[in-house]
Amino acid sequence: MSDAPLVQTLPASGRKAGIVQKLDYAETQQQELGQALFDSHKVGHELPQYVAQRAAAVLAEACECFDHLACDLIEHYLLSGNRASLRNQYEKRGAYFPFYLGQLIPGRPGLFPHFRDVYRPIYDALRDFVRAMDQNLTLPGTSLQVRKLRIIRQMVNEKKHSRVLEYQAVQGERLFVEGENGSFLFLDKNFRNDHPAVRIALPEGQARRVPAYRFACNGSDVAETCGTAVHGTQMMIDRFYDLFFAPTPERAYKPEPPPIVMRMPMSPEDAVKFRPIQIDGQHSN
Repeated sequence: MSDAPLVQTLPASGRKAGIVQKLDYAETQQQELGQALFDSHKVGHELPQYVAQRAAAVLAEACECFDHLACDLIEHYLLSGNRASLRNQYEKRGAYFPFYLGQLIPGRPGLFPHFRDVYRPIYDALRDFVRAMDQNLTLPGTSLQVRKLRIIRQMVNEKKHSRVLEYQAVQGERLFVEGENGSFLFLDKNFRNDHPAVRIALPEGQARRVPAYRFACNGSDVAETCGTAVHGTQMMIDRFYDLFFAPTPERAYKPEPPPIVMRMPMSPEDAVKFRPIQIDGQHSN
């Protein structure tokens, strides 16, 4: 995304605070759903109700924030001055944030192509965002693939117009270790925990294979997709508002890095905690 310097006083956004609150709410719902899905693997716990509906609400909340950003960009930059025809178009059709290059090509219908002539830094930033999705790049400093934001947008649009968002349980795709002092869920059902350099201190308990919960439309993991929708949107919202609007104390993305504990060398007590994973008394394979 372009970091071209701006040549005017940055406008103040009346929407940003509401967008941040909207994403805070979506993150709370995403965390609650993720915890409920995790807990469903524990003995005696059932799968929570309305998984698809709760996930769909999270995805929709996140996607709507991009459209609120689009309105801010258009109202503060594109509609300033004497541009009656653009204003009429905006009032009749509204604006939806661009996720495809075709939405930015000059001469095509829509408002965003006009940014190339009216305010080029915004046009370049939008184009860079779309190209990052086309090239399947990751957000700087993260493993989040930008293209997934487009996939989520497609899911929300299909849910809105033609398809009920559904999920399915794919049996035996995850490995779950449950113990009195904690539980672990591994994405690899064959994870062994016997790597000579990196091991995990596991609670006392039996490992077993459990289902993965995936969206039926594209096979993406429910919890992971909801997390991507929220955190990816938070990062992009901060990025655009930092570039094109006056600074405010609100931040959409508020990461909480997990604590990291290193233990070297391994004591006899740790050798028990860092044991290889077994399923039904056998090493997983």
